[in-house]
Amino acid sequence: MRYFSVLIFSVIIIVEMLQGMGIGATAGVVKIYAEPGKKSYSKTLRLINPDNWGKHFVVSIAKSAPKKEYIPVSNLSWIKVEPETVFIAGKGKSEPIKIVVQIPDSDVYYNRRFVCRVEVSQASLNALSAGLVIPVYIDTKENRKIPDTCSDCGIVVYPHRLVIDGNIDSLTIVNWTSDTVNLTLGWNQPKQDNWKKAMEIFENVMGTFIPIGDTLQLMPKTKRNIFLKPISFPGKGKLYFSDAKNNVDYTELIWGNW
Repeated sequence: MRYFSVLIFSVIIIVEMLQGMGIGATAGVVKIYAEPGKKSYSKTLRLINPDNWGKHFVVSIAKSAPKKEYIPVSNLSWIKVEPETVFIAGKGKSEPIKIVVQIPDSDVYYNRRFVCRVEVSQASLNALSAGLVIPVYIDTKENRKIPDTCSDCGIVVYPHRLVIDGNIDSLTIVNWTSDTVNLTLGWNQPKQDNWKKAMEIFENVMGTFIPIGDTLQLMPKTKRNIFLKPISFPGKGKLYFSDAKNNVDYTELIWGNW
């Protein structure tokens, strides 16, 4: 009987410890628009302590698995959090957690999409700490310039964002991989079957209109230019290119007085 009482007491203690490891956040994801060579940051994230007593938390940056068209950040030293430790009073909220991004100034890092994650854990509980994970999505500034090489690239569209101010403009798709790819097009989502109908808002220009057929083939390390001339105003949408290995990229098209 005495053993049973001790066991119940131990279980209650463990439950109380687990209940004390709560942590919340004001944002489920963080999105940052970054220009290579310059500091960019977000202050949208604040941590929430749901318990009645104050707690210290550790905030850090960690690698993430690929997320659709976002690839893992090449170097975690590009991303910093300020502050790295924070105290939050009971039922309180932290000051904004500043996430600072500084990507090297190189043509390779324009028109890219990276992902990492913020990890939050309670400082005093070590291995027992219940953590909070928040994805960080980084879109780098668009640029028409195509670098000479790109070792960690797959399928990349240049530029990532295209505002068509005049009657005609163009984009370039580059296959940086070592394989021949057959790209499937999609409008506002990858591999959409009715992309041709959606793209009727554009007309044929110089014989290089959105490719006829269900796929666009690109040999290794080659590129293809596509000229666009909108005939419907105003509008916007995302034009996707994806292959069988889930290499995928898109450009955001904006035209007219949107």
